[in-house]
Amino acid sequence: MITGIILMKFMFFPPKEESVELKVKVTNSFNTPLYDVNSSLIGKDTTYNRKSDKKGFLIFKKLNKGEYELLLTSDGYENNSISLDLVNDTVISVEMQQAYSYKLDEIHLEDEINNYYNKEKRAFVFKMDKENEKIYGMSTDELLEDNPIIHKDGLGKIKTLGKDATIFIDGEKIALSEEELIQHLKSVPAIDIEEIEIIPNPSAYYGVNNPVIKIKTKVIKKGYSLTNKIETGYFTYPRIRNDFSSSLKIGKHQFDLKSSIDYDKRAVVSKTTSKLKGESITELNSTNELEELAYSGGLRYKLIPTNNQLLIAKVDYTYFPYEDNSSKYDLNSFKGDNSIYRKNNFFYTKNRSKMFFNYTIETENSNLRISLVYNNRENKDRKNGITQTRSISNYMLKAYGYSNYYHLNNSISYEIRPLKEISFSTTFEYLVFNTSTEKKYYPLNVEALEVDNKILTNTFKYKEETFLSHLGFIWDIARPLTLNAKLGIKNSFVSEQTHKYKRNNLILEPSISLQYMKSMSNIFGLSFDKIVIHPTFDKLNSTGNIEGPNFEYEQGKVDLLNIKIYELSSYWIFRNKMTVFSSLSLVRDYIAQSNIVRGIRIIKTYRNTEDIYTLSLGLMYNDYKIIKNLYLDIAVISNPSIYLGEVQFLSIISNRLKYKNKFVNLELYNSNYFGGMLDNKLKVFDLGLNIYKKYGSISYSLEISNILRNRINTIIYDNLNSLHFDEFRFNDNFGIHLRLVFTIENDKINKNDKFQPKNYRDKTQSIIR
Repeated sequence: MITGIILMKFMFFPPKEESVELKVKVTNSFNTPLYDVNSSLIGKDTTYNRKSDKKGFLIFKKLNKGEYELLLTSDGYENNSISLDLVNDTVISVEMQQAYSYKLDEIHLEDEINNYYNKEKRAFVFKMDKENEKIYGMSTDELLEDNPIIHKDGLGKIKTLGKDATIFIDGEKIALSEEELIQHLKSVPAIDIEEIEIIPNPSAYYGVNNPVIKIKTKVIKKGYSLTNKIETGYFTYPRIRNDFSSSLKIGKHQFDLKSSIDYDKRAVVSKTTSKLKGESITELNSTNELEELAYSGGLRYKLIPTNNQLLIAKVDYTYFPYEDNSSKYDLNSFKGDNSIYRKNNFFYTKNRSKMFFNYTIETENSNLRISLVYNNRENKDRKNGITQTRSISNYMLKAYGYSNYYHLNNSISYEIRPLKEISFSTTFEYLVFNTSTEKKYYPLNVEALEVDNKILTNTFKYKEETFLSHLGFIWDIARPLTLNAKLGIKNSFVSEQTHKYKRNNLILEPSISLQYMKSMSNIFGLSFDKIVIHPTFDKLNSTGNIEGPNFEYEQGKVDLLNIKIYELSSYWIFRNKMTVFSSLSLVRDYIAQSNIVRGIRIIKTYRNTEDIYTLSLGLMYNDYKIIKNLYLDIAVISNPSIYLGEVQFLSIISNRLKYKNKFVNLELYNSNYFGGMLDNKLKVFDLGLNIYKKYGSISYSLEISNILRNRINTIIYDNLNSLHFDEFRFNDNFGIHLRLVFTIENDKINKNDKFQPKNYRDKTQSIIR
């Protein structure tokens, strides 16, 4: 039985006469009670079974005077507990989402994954009896009929109890408004709890949800302020992490201290029991285990800006106190040269010692900021029975300069590794804006920069398989006319005997953009704001395995000599009303023995402050197996206030039900996207229908899907390795995606061609779609 103990102690409680209740929230991923107050179960080891009436139980144990421990017992596989200081019966209000797990062979994995993200919130409220030293509580299932409803999840960082909330004050159940609840929660502790935040941790381990608990306290007195923040989490299989941070302000000086302890213990899994979506699912009862223990922390000094001057000094460290003990793991379970491996959805790390040290100084005045970073790492890896110690040093100098007329960003990084591995990279940006009449950049110029994030970069790495160089500028030729040019070269080389392939890519990417910004009229009756012409050209030389869009080749099968991509894009932005975006791309994706794939895509986007309307047309032609595709996308998006670089997809779970006969292909699917933009709270549920019909060599496919989310925007990563909007939106939470695809196929194959990758048609179709 795995036990995680979360210990939270606060020593700032003044005496308080009245007793206050302890509030604990338990989140149940299924539609059955996870916990119940049942005295007959206290002290007994019972297993929670979703197919029976057996439940977990709650135990309260008195430790010392005024101190109690609350045990939350789930299914017999793991226990969590919270130990709280009770000073004169004053209890800090805590919300918790309880983790639990199952034996994988006892449940239907697909069913659990689907149900996991459809949670119900349940709450327990407990009353402290000072005289009898007892705690009373009731589950919300028993009080469901007359429970007050607390709307939303909000109250700032302090979460409410949800729809099943029951509030007790002095032993009486009452209903509170949100304002009253806020005041009540703030009155519970003697110190100010600035934040109590519970972060559910959706894990890839088949529906097990583990919490991260954040508690932030603040003490403010004349002359200084002290902020303490405790963050603790109990992760899957199992991982215990405790973070502590404290910030002290004295006048214009601020000191930040942080530290953390991270313990991770995982099993090396080798026995496969079943498969889910092509992924191997394995048992968790292996005797081989890996243990990780890491200490990390840092100290930061900041001089609060005065007269546009800023000084920051920072020291960070991370230490993994591992001993080289090969008996803890099976070397045969690992393949490759890296120290971290992914196998059956689990990550394993070899025993190693690692020390990381970072020192940063930054200073800033009105138009210049300098940052010096020094990193030192020491790794001890075990490879093929031989222990290697690697010392890595990294120096980086960054300078930022900016004014009303220019922007300069230059950084130099130099890194030395053992075995003659040297990494050297520089980044240089110099942007000139002829905007003497304006104190700020044109928003449209900034928008153009955000596409590539860095207009001018130069990166060179030796033995690190990467060479990248970008050089460019932005110049306002005249106030309404802007020229943006960029030249990029990239070369990468990979040689790994374990994977038995070699790669040598050379990419030439010049780009030029001409923006014309001037108010005009008589174009669709709207005022005209900007035109952008953006042609790009890529050339790729490759031998062996390549990183193409969803294409996989065996060694020696393909010799790519020329890969060219021509793209001509233009943007029409109508001020305050609409945006029209059109793109014309001629794509020669893969050239192998005169076999050519070409594509033309035209996209139009109309934008006002609320919506984007997208019309997409495409044509794909392949000389190898003549496939011509014409597809149509119709999309609308509400409030597209998003930046591509801030999108992170945590997981995608998709289920498809297919029915095929000779003429019709019927496909029903749903997908769940869990990730985020800015706040990592993006959740998307996609349910769609795909109808495919073929007449001889001509076929068409109609795909309809609805998209539900708790955010107003969604970006979907398609098979062409690009992010695009592709939904029809009715409001902030609902949209429909419609796509119509026509395909003309000619199965004439030159059997003498050496270029015959597996499943070529399927992969080509996936790119088109």
